[in-house]
Amino acid sequence: MANKPNQNDDLLDGNHPRMNISQAEKLGFTDIDEYFMGHKRRGTAIVINNKDFHPNTGLNTRDGTNLDASRLEGTFLGLGFDTEVYHNRTALQILTIVEQAAKRDYSQCDCFMFVLLSHGDERDIIYDINTTIKETG
Repeated sequence: MANKPNQNDDLLDGNHPRMNISQAEKLGFTDIDEYFMGHKRRGTAIVINNKDFHPNTGLNTRDGTNLDASRLEGTFLGLGFDTEVYHNRTALQILTIVEQAAKRDYSQCDCFMFVLLSHGDERDIIYDINTTIKETG
C-alpha cells in the first residue's frame, strides 16, 4: 500500500484491509448509476482536517473531528485509495495542497476524492484555521 503523510507530514505505511466495492449490484444500482472503477489505481483521497482555530477567529475547537478524519482515512485506504491526511491548515496551505494534487497524473486512476473537515456557516462560508476560506455558494 502507498505511503501517506500523517498529521506531522511524516510518511507512514497504511495497514488497512482492502474493501470490495462491487456491492453496488446488491444495492440495486444500474450500470447508469455506476462510475467506472477499473483502472490500475483506485486514485488519491485527500482529507484536510481543521480542528484547532486561531483565537482571533472566535471559532471553537472541533472536538471529535480527529475520529472522523481517522475513519475517513481507514475507509479510503480500505477502498484502495492512496490517502493523505493533513491537519490544521491555513487557506494558503490548503490551496498549495490542491494545486499540487491538480498537477498529478490521474490518467490511470479511477477517481480523486477531496474532503475538507472544518467550520462553516449558513452563509456558505468555509473557515481555515485563521480566517474565511471562500464563499461556496
